[in-house]
Amino acid sequence: MGISAGTARANWEATIAVQRDDLAYLLADNPSLRVGLEAALGDAYRKAVLLAVAETGLSKGRFPEVCPWWEVLG
Repeated sequence: MGISAGTARANWEATIAVQRDDLAYLLADNPSLRVGLEAALGDAYRKAVLLAVAETGLSKGRFPEVCPWWEVLG
């Protein structure tokens, strides 16, 4: 017996919220980590899109070309 889709989504969303909060804390505490962050985020986003396409069967065109979450960190 597995977990429901609703529970899986809630877990996924909670994980993202915690990771964003942790990252914001680290960046506030260590401003030097911002050097190269935009490039690293862009690389990670491109890889994440490839994985999402493979895992979901959605077309690459369904995802924004540029990471839409940069403003959260910028």
